[in-house]
Amino acid sequence: MSGEIPSFHDAKFVGIQLLGEKARLTLVRYNGEPWEIVLTGLEALQMDNFRQGNIVTHFELIQKVRPDKELLERLFPSPHPAAAQVYQDAYAEFLDKKVALVEAGQAVLLSIEPAYGADLIAFTGQLSAKKLTSTPV
Repeated sequence: MSGEIPSFHDAKFVGIQLLGEKARLTLVRYNGEPWEIVLTGLEALQMDNFRQGNIVTHFELIQKVRPDKELLERLFPSPHPAAAQVYQDAYAEFLDKKVALVEAGQAVLLSIEPAYGADLIAFTGQLSAKKLTSTPV
């Protein structure tokens, strides 16, 4: 992770751009400062309910700690319960590897929870943040 990341509580989540294995998120802090969050080596991103006027209540970077498997399960859904045990076992091993990457600091899990609007979870190799010089249109 690079760049000092401020609090995004009560920020407006105003944009997202997906470019293959990269994503750019644009947020405007409560004080009007525009910020760009860049996810590089993006492996999975899941977002619901993006609207005009998204307001962030919780912005969390999860790295070098054990992540909540429920977040990973949202990004990487499990096989159908009736699927053969071999698939269930492979999925459990897959999730354990993702947990290990986050714990080792080799991946970042980003969680954005809304007061209103967009709910986002992303699994990425790197995350950087920078303050923009002008408010995006």
